[in-house]
Amino acid sequence: MPQTLAVPQSAIRASDAPTTRSRDSDHGLEDGKLKDTQEMSEPRPGTWDMDDQYGPVVASYTRAEFIQDGALFEIPPKLASDAGFEVPLLITAAAQGEFVAGTDGGEDERLRTVLSAVARAVARAPANEVCFVVPAEDLPTTQASTGVDRLLAITEPGDTGELVMTLMLPHEM
Repeated sequence: MPQTLAVPQSAIRASDAPTTRSRDSDHGLEDGKLKDTQEMSEPRPGTWDMDDQYGPVVASYTRAEFIQDGALFEIPPKLASDAGFEVPLLITAAAQGEFVAGTDGGEDERLRTVLSAVARAVARAPANEVCFVVPAEDLPTTQASTGVDRLLAITEPGDTGELVMTLMLPHEM
């Protein structure tokens, strides 16, 4: 049975989010001088109001919408589990085209190779890492390969806050 890889939940705790400033501060300025960061307000425990940092959300695009539009593909849970992953895995259309796609019937084997390479990168990384780099020499090539030099595996919250891992090309980050 393969070793099970679990990405640390601490990577997405609300307490790890950047500190926020109160709205009545002018981005940390007081009398034209930058306030000491120690004086800026701390986020409420367990929360992080993005409006305080960035303003109101003007548009959003969920992971489910990316999947529906064909920009992301879900990796079958059985393949992810066989590679030792406990979290849902997704791969971008560009990364799938670069390292998995083909017309020769070898897509499943190339996907298994990609997942094995990602599992090795996760195993080598520090305990609290959230971004894993997989060198191209560890990955299969496809007929449509463009010479990308690496694959990134990013752990982040999904649409409902669950931990997911997305495999993507560097320019997609």
